[in-house]
Amino acid sequence: MSQSIPISFYATPPHECSYLPERMATTVFADPRAQMDMPIYSTLIQYGYRRSGSHVYAPHCEGCYSCRSIRLPIESFQPNRSQRRNYQHNSALTTHILPASFRQEHYELYEKYIANRHSGGGMDNPKPDGYMEFLSAGWCDTEFIEFRYEGSLLAVAVVDQTDTGLSAVYTFFDPEFAN
Repeated sequence: MSQSIPISFYATPPHECSYLPERMATTVFADPRAQMDMPIYSTLIQYGYRRSGSHVYAPHCEGCYSCRSIRLPIESFQPNRSQRRNYQHNSALTTHILPASFRQEHYELYEKYIANRHSGGGMDNPKPDGYMEFLSAGWCDTEFIEFRYEGSLLAVAVVDQTDTGLSAVYTFFDPEFAN
């Protein structure tokens, strides 16, 4: 029989929001010393938590719900007109699901993405070890989904397989193909 171990949670002081200008944000973190595993993480996902590396957190901003997680039940999903058009526009893309491991080609795309999209934001000049620490966690079932066009790597989506579905962790892409 497994024993229930309580997890402590800690809130940051208000800080500048990374997503919405002129807004303040608060983040709630699960104690990083806690023994995280997939069943616990899967439960926290249900409450809007996500992860960055092995750190599990949730935005918890007073009066703001812009960063809340969405759940998409695929059995009942019906794409709207814009989504159907986007799907047709990208029909030549191929996808491959791969185990989460270091691949030089992925890392080079990540470097290009960070330099273009997050210049000066604290993620500059990533290192291979930091890249993998950011995208994976030892207790997590993570996969990388490649998106390619005519053999060229355009994007990588990092997803976790939880007990109730997939959780999008991070996506990076070739900024030259943003459209």
